[in-house]
Formats: sequence, structure tokens, C-alpha cells
Amino acid sequence: MRIGRRGLRSDAVGCVFALIACLVLTAGALASAKPWPHERSRLEPDERISWGKLENGFRYALLPHDHSPERISMRLVVEVGSLDERESERGLTHFVEHMGFEGTTHFEQGQLFSFFQKLGMSFGGDVTAFTSYDHTIYHLELPRNQESLIQQSLLLYRDFADGIVFDPARIEKEREIILREKQARDTPSSRIQLEGLEQVFDGTMLPERSPIGLERVIRNVSREELLAFYREWYRPDLMTLFVVGDFDPEQMETMIEDQFASLVKPKGKPTPRVLGKLAKPKLQKIKIVTTEGVDRLQIDASRAWEERRSGDSERLRKMDFQRDFTTEMINQRCRRAIDGIHEDFADYEVFLGYPMAQLKISVNGDALANGVVWIDRILRQAGQFGFGEDEIESQKVEWRKGNSKYVARFNSAEPQELIGELVYNVLNDRVQLSPEETQEMYSRFLDEFSSKDAKKAFRDVWKRKQFNYLAAGDLFFDAPDRWLGDLLRLEQQYKVSPYVAEKKREMFFTPLGMEGTVVEGWEIDGIDAKTFRFSNNALLTFMKTPYAQGEANVMVKVGGGLLDFRTANPASHALAISSMFRSGTPYHDTEEIYSFMRDTLGGFTLSNQDHDAFTFQAQADEEGIENFLKVVSEFLLRPDIEEDAFEVAKSKSLQGLRMEPDGLMAGYRELNRMLFPDMPHFHFPTISEMESAQREDSAKWLEEAFLEGYLEVVIVGDLDEERAKGIVSRTLGALPKRAAEKQDFSDERNLKLDIEYGTDRIEYMSGKGENAVAVIAWTILDDAMDTTEADALYVLCQVLENRLHEVVREKLGQSYAPRVDYESYFAYKNFKRVRVEVDCLKEDAEPLLQVLSGMIEELASENVTQDELDRAINPMEDSFKQAWRDNSFLAANILYSVNDYPGYVERSLELTNGSLRKLTPEDLRKAAAQYLRSENSLAVAIVPRGAEGVSEAMTRESDGAKPALARP
Repeated sequence: MRIGRRGLRSDAVGCVFALIACLVLTAGALASAKPWPHERSRLEPDERISWGKLENGFRYALLPHDHSPERISMRLVVEVGSLDERESERGLTHFVEHMGFEGTTHFEQGQLFSFFQKLGMSFGGDVTAFTSYDHTIYHLELPRNQESLIQQSLLLYRDFADGIVFDPARIEKEREIILREKQARDTPSSRIQLEGLEQVFDGTMLPERSPIGLERVIRNVSREELLAFYREWYRPDLMTLFVVGDFDPEQMETMIEDQFASLVKPKGKPTPRVLGKLAKPKLQKIKIVTTEGVDRLQIDASRAWEERRSGDSERLRKMDFQRDFTTEMINQRCRRAIDGIHEDFADYEVFLGYPMAQLKISVNGDALANGVVWIDRILRQAGQFGFGEDEIESQKVEWRKGNSKYVARFNSAEPQELIGELVYNVLNDRVQLSPEETQEMYSRFLDEFSSKDAKKAFRDVWKRKQFNYLAAGDLFFDAPDRWLGDLLRLEQQYKVSPYVAEKKREMFFTPLGMEGTVVEGWEIDGIDAKTFRFSNNALLTFMKTPYAQGEANVMVKVGGGLLDFRTANPASHALAISSMFRSGTPYHDTEEIYSFMRDTLGGFTLSNQDHDAFTFQAQADEEGIENFLKVVSEFLLRPDIEEDAFEVAKSKSLQGLRMEPDGLMAGYRELNRMLFPDMPHFHFPTISEMESAQREDSAKWLEEAFLEGYLEVVIVGDLDEERAKGIVSRTLGALPKRAAEKQDFSDERNLKLDIEYGTDRIEYMSGKGENAVAVIAWTILDDAMDTTEADALYVLCQVLENRLHEVVREKLGQSYAPRVDYESYFAYKNFKRVRVEVDCLKEDAEPLLQVLSGMIEELASENVTQDELDRAINPMEDSFKQAWRDNSFLAANILYSVNDYPGYVERSLELTNGSLRKLTPEDLRKAAAQYLRSENSLAVAIVPRGAEGVSEAMTRESDGAKPALARP
């Protein structure tokens, strides 16, 4: 029996005596069940949600949402995390989570993996789990709302709750997998984060309870200890099921009760969680951490504090809103001071009940003193002088625009987006308000916010003298704590001046003269889309969809992009777009442009990574789309790269390269050069190439394409066709004449690669982690490949990935996340690439190459089973169908291609409509035999420098311009 928001089920209503009896019988059980956040608050929850509790304490929250027909998102939350572990149990919560996928009462190991693939769900994408400090979450994304699939999903959740079998052999295998996962996470940046956690949360258990656990515990834990921990914490009164999507709530409630009502609730209460108590704040506590391999320094100023935060209320939400608002104003000041643009330097959040504030920057080693002084002055300035009305009003405008769209975004969101918010709110004791109430509440907060509120919020959060300072990186000089302390005391003798906010100027754009006119138009075969040519030859390809209310995705394609790149240094293409953006326009600098676009767009990118065009992308409402195209028009009229802007972009890129937390990134860059020799437009630049890059090379590459090149804009979304044409006619359609056709680039499209195949090794710099990876790659250049062969190769990659999961991960336990990537480009008709990639311990990298080679040879010598074929195709088909409901996919893939590559739309429709079902196991065997031959592959072990077990003759340096290569 259950009592929920709707009261008793209908079969218990109608008899007064039965009602009284039921209430008496269940009162004791329900009294001990954990209350929902709204049961301890005056705030009213979203009335569309059904809130339920079973007699054993198991809870569920159901939110019907049919924006995506048939889709359902599920989350089972178990309120146990690493903070609940004893010293001898550190890592057991995460270990138990892994074991949930290693065999349960109703799902044998391996059966679970194949079962969900047959239903169109991918393991790791649709079926996954996550362990945190205070909870464990099991995720399911159901592609269809069939009752049988829902029942099987609930049965799996029931098995997670009390049916994990803990097979001894599977425990031993998973033990090794977890150790590899732990290694993958052990990077210099993660170690710095842990040092920061110890600094801020001194006195609590948080720094001692990383969810991944301790190696000695993982290596030595017994089955009995795992089972005891599981039985202690996996109890119904610590479990909540969340369901969001296209389902019938009454039917779902019945299925939940049928599945979970028989869960046995252990006697007694769960062991209370002991967090400890924050150490008393010290006057600017300072910590220096030397981390080899991280060339730049990260400086964090942060604090956490205890605060009474019982339940949820409008008062508490208003307080957090004011703190968030004030923190964002600090961010704005930081961005203007140090050319941050995108970065968030300041952050305020509530973490496990502790409010926490952080301000962080990165600097060169010799600028450590400047960084510390800069942080102190930012905080002193705001604390002493507060925030001006102009500064506040400017940010209010931006926040009001976002808030005004909240309801529309909620209504057209995918289930997985909504379920994330619902789970977050319940776990953090926040009432799940209706989107209308949320929008109305925060509108009031914005209207009422004043400079007095900003001053109070700042003083509550940013108490400068209680901040802890952490400086971390590869320090090349002695920097004792006392040195920084003396610096801070000296700095505070100097006065700071009031902050002078830059008033936002009205945006001014170059007058374009007469609006463009549509001179011809045509429909796109197979889909409800059209293309229009304007009088200046600019094209608009348009498609109206209902998938995001009030918004659309827009993409602008210019010229030939990387097909037209002629410079030997890849840093020239890496820096071109960013330095052009930083150069601003004739009337506005980059800060003003960025602020304008941030105010009006849901997101935007400028890129040259599509190879066959420069692309500008954004998501926005009608006004935002026009503003975006106005800015793009400015860059097309004047594609200038100023010397200062180029140097800033270069400095930022060098900073990113020097601060890379994982040396594998350098290894991947070198691998890319081996796969694309003498083709710099495929390369990612090294530090030396970045340092030697010249402004003229980037500027020359952009100029012709931007001024005269082929120009097309794609708009997909909730926008009227005539309005879309009007926007383009006033912007891109009014530009000077453009090229009527795209340049052919026939030679460039016909790739010819002189790859040196065989076996090799790449070593990356020591100090950048201990991660390794075994890679086998095939570069396929075949003009004669037909669609059946291409489809067979595509599906073959998924079959191979499934086998890697079963053999390398499940049987051998030598990898945490093996994968196979299939890659092709619009720009190169004859080009396909397959890459097998297995993360591993450094000593396993070379032996794994032999294992992988053997598995691939098997694909060419014998047919896959029909079951394997079906399990590979099912998730693909569901992915195709779901993609057609995604405006960003439609813009960047389908409509992007219709005029340059007209056959792509037909191919996409064929894949969506089941063309892969025509493939046979023999088709896949032939594809393996023809395209995945060992003599046409490059097998590489990427390992940290000095790794044992790999022949020294195979060493390839990973930094430098053109390292020498020795073959075995």
C-alpha cells in the first residue's frame, strides 16, 4: 500500500473504516520515512509531479513530460557515498556500484550488457552509474515507453537494490578495472584539487573520502566485506526512484509498488553520517604545492563555512540568488581585468551543506606575486566600495533575458535534462517548484535586488581575511608559506581605488545599405526544408521545428576552411579565429562584442574545425539570431587580425598547452601527425610551433574567404520562415557580392597519405600523470567503397567495441573504457578512419596491442553472430531517430550538407529508416578482411616517459618540432 501526493489508491477509497484502518496501520512506517523537501517547507512543489512513499521507506517522484514521445529517463538514487565509509571501507561504495553491472539475481554478467543493446540502449551512454560523496546514482535512458522495457528496467533497479550477487571471479576482475580507473583519474590537476579540498575543508572528512577510495582497500577487500557493506547501506529507506518522460503516472505507480514494496527494510536506523567540523578560520592560511609537469601556477583563494540551512524557503533562495548575482559581478570584473572573456574566475556554491566561495587564476611561475596581489585587490576593492547601480543594472538586463525564457526551455527540454534538475533538488533538500513559479520568484528577486543587497552578500561570502591561499604548479624557485604571507601583509598597506564600471555602449554596426532580396529558392528532397539564394549569392537553408520553444540553432558557413590552408605551421589555423575575434570590429572591442553576444545568445562558437568551411554557430531566439548575424557580418566585412590580439591569443593558447593536466594529450597530438604526415591542417600545434606562429599567416588565410568566399547560413528551430528570410536579408544578404559557388578543392579533397605503418611508441613528459593507452588505427582511402561496405565498416566498429568491452574489460580486466571510433569528413569523399583505443596501465600497453591485433584478425576470418549484429545496430538506429529531434544535429549535420553534399540527406534518411538491417554477418567479415588488415594499420603505445616493458628502440619524443623515429 502507498500514500502519495494524490492520496490513497482508488481501490482503497470508498470505505471509511478501511481508510481509517489503512492510516492506522501505515502511520508508524511512514513516520520514519525520509520527508520530501516540500514537506518541510512552505514552498509548493510542481503539481505535475507525483510524490510517493512505500511502507518500507522506498520513495519515488514521477514527472510526466511528453515533449520527446516515448522517451523516459530513470534514476535510482541510493543515499550512500564515500562519506559513509569507515577507514577500512574507503572505496567500497564505488566498488559496489561497479558490481551492480557484474551480475544480479535476474541478469547474469554479460546478459545485462547484451539485453540493453538489443533494446536500443548503449552501455555507458544510456546505462551507467555514478558514485559521489553522499549518494550513488544508477542511470537509465529508455528509448521507448513499452511496458515490457519499463518492467525490465524496474526489475534491474530492484536487482541493484537487493540482488547483486558478488561473484568472486567478477570481484577479482572488477578490482583491476577500478585500479585502472583510479590511475586514469590520478593526474596533476586532480592532485591539486585534492590539496585544495584539504585546505578548504580542514577538520572535516571530505578530504579523506574521495569516492575512488584507497588502493590498499580496493586490492584487499573480500567478498564478505563487500556484501556486508552492501547489506548495511542498500536499504529501501535510503532509496529514491525518479522517472521523467512519456508515461502514464498511475500505471508507473502500480509497477513501482509491485516491484519495490517487497524490499525488506532492515531493523534500526542507518549509521549517522559524521562529516566532522570545519577548523576555525585562520588569517589567510597559505599552502604551497609543487606539482612536477604543470608549468604554470594555479592560485586559489577559497573558504568554506558552516551556516544554518535547514529546509528550503524563499528567504534561503533569495539569499543564494543574491550571492550568485554578486559573485557574477566579481567574475565580470575579473574578465575585464585580465582578458578572461569565457573564464569563470569566481564561484559560489553550497557543497554538502557547506557554503563555499573560490577565486582562482593561473599565472606564469615568475608572476606568482602579481597573481596573489591581483586577487587581494579585487576582493579589497569590492569589500571597501561595493557595487555601483550601473554595474548592477547591466547584469540585471542579462539575467532577466535568461529568466524570461525559463518556462519555454523547461517545456521543450529532454527528459534527461529535467531529471537532472529534479534529482539535484531533492538531494539538496530543495523544493521542485513549477517552472512558472521559478520564473516568477526569480523575477521578483531581480526586481528587488539593490546595491545594499550586493554589499551584504559580498560581506557574507567574500570575507577576505578568512580565505585560504593555495599556489600549485611546477615551482622553479623556493616559495615558502611565509613569503606569500609577507607579500599579502605588504600589499594591504596600499590603498585601492573604487571600481569604475564600463558603461555598456549601444552597439553600432556598419550600415549595409540596401537589404538583400531572394532571387531563387528550392525545396530539399526528403525533408521539410528549403534553401533561398539572395541577390548577393548568400544562401539561407531553413527548417522549422518544434523541438526548442522560441529558439533556433543557426550556423554560418564561410569559404573553404582548412581545405584552403596553405601554411606549414598548424598554429596559424589554431590561432586565426580566436585572434580575429579578439581584434574586435571597427566600432567595438572584443569585450563589448562578447558581452553583447552573451546577453542575447544561449551559446555561440567560432571555428574552423569542420575542414571545408569556417563556421559560426549559435543558439538564440529571433532577436538573438539577428544580433548574431550582425556580428558575423562585421567580421566578414573586416576580417582583421591585430598584432596585439594575435599575441594575446597566442599567450592564451600557450597557457593551455603548458597547463595540460594529462600527458596523453601530447601523445595524441603526436599520433595525429603520424596518421597525417605532412598535412598541417590536420595537426594540433606543439608549444614550439605556437611560439613561432606569425600573424600574417593567419590573416592571409582568412582574408579572401571572409571578404568574397561562398556564404551560407543554416537556421533550424522554432522560427517563422518569412521572419528568418527577413533577418538574413538585413544582414548576410545585404553584404557585398559573394562567390556563387563553393570552390571545388578537388585536389585537396582527394587525400593522399604516406603513412608509415607498423608498431611504434610515443612517450610523453614525465610528471604529467601515469596514464597509458594502446591504439591501433587504420586510415582508409578508397574511392570505390560503396554504401554497403561503408555501412558494414560502421557497424563493424560497434561490434568490435562490444567485443573489447567483453574481452578486454570484462574478462581480462585490463581497461576501464575501451572504445572504437569511426571517423569520416564531409570534406574528403574517399576518406574513412577507424581507431581502436584502450586505456590501460603503462606496463600493459604493448601486450594489449597484441591482444587487439588478434581480436581484429578474428573478425576477418569468421562471421560475427546475428546476435552481435543486432546488438550493434539497435543503439545506432535509436540514436539516428533521436538525433532528428535535435536542432543542433539538424543544423550541423543534415542542413549543413544539403547544398554541398546533396546525397548525405538521402543517406541519413536511409540509416534512420533501417538500412543497416540489410547487412549480413558476411558483409561485416568482408569489411574486416578488406579494410582492417594489420599491414595497413598503425599500432602505437602511448606511455609516460621511462615506462618499463617497452623496447627503447621504439621511442618517439612527444614534444619538439620534428622528433626522430626509430622502427623496431
